[in-house]
Amino acid sequence: MLLKYLFISICTLLLIKITRIFAVKLYLVDKPNIRKKHLFEVPLVGGLVFAFANLIIYSINDFSFSINKILVVSTIVAIIGFFDDKFELSVTRKIILLIIPIFITATDDLILTGLGNYKHFNDINFGSYAIICTVGAALLLINATNYFDGSDGNLLTMFINNLMILIYLNFDNFEFRNFLLFLLLISAILIPFNLTFQKKYKIFLGNSGSLLLGFILSFCLIYSAEKYKIHPIMLAFSVSVIIFDFLSVTIYRLTQGKNIFLPDNNHIHHLLIKFFNSNIISLIILNTINISLFAISLIIYNYVGSIGSLFLFIFSFIFFFSFRFYLTR
Repeated sequence: MLLKYLFISICTLLLIKITRIFAVKLYLVDKPNIRKKHLFEVPLVGGLVFAFANLIIYSINDFSFSINKILVVSTIVAIIGFFDDKFELSVTRKIILLIIPIFITATDDLILTGLGNYKHFNDINFGSYAIICTVGAALLLINATNYFDGSDGNLLTMFINNLMILIYLNFDNFEFRNFLLFLLLISAILIPFNLTFQKKYKIFLGNSGSLLLGFILSFCLIYSAEKYKIHPIMLAFSVSVIIFDFLSVTIYRLTQGKNIFLPDNNHIHHLLIKFFNSNIISLIILNTINISLFAISLIIYNYVGSIGSLFLFIFSFIFFFSFRFYLTR
């Protein structure tokens, strides 16, 4: 297994070097503007590196059909993101294109059948609407991760945070844990290139990366719930900050009469960076909030039950929204 990790590490570093060269030639770069404050054009290759690395993981391991499907189909999502980076697809066209790989993936234990059992309530099952709910849930989380990718290292560090929680929840599930560790390794290698200020090394995830990570995260959560019967409320807490930011920004845009799909600088990371004048402090705060909320929810779940965790999730969102409002003011 150590040799596989070493091989993946070397391949990922080579992929970064190769894709940077092609990105510059194809002019697949993110240009500075009024909303984007970086100082130079940055290659949008993080998602492509992740996609190719996923195919290498697939080729050197003998994972289950479901895990292999996540790895292979995620490359289709990255390709959609690539075209979005290059040609700026319309929202409608991008959503229609994303539904295709989600629908292909949503079979067997990759279908979200319900939201779990809560005290005094029966199981909340989707029944014959499971496929529709799966597609809807995946689309929402994919868009949420796309929203969250707005500053250096923001999405990647949070993705690592999410993976660490999933590894903890699935620690006894050997195959799935190893799969998550491969994803963690690739993410850790990409982080320095995403955070550096050196022009010759810096890369962004691009939409290819944010959509791919959202897709992987969506089906890792579904797989954990359906295959290993981890309660959905605990899985929701593993990505709580991403969900809360998405909901907060959507509510804010609706109340302001703005198009909910148009990008702006009102995400929680933008507000924190502006408040503290530091991207690193923003990363620390957001990742601390996410891991802390999960830890508290784990205690509540073990001692009170799923209904207690559900109420905590609701109150946590209210607190998050209020905190965001304070930063805005």
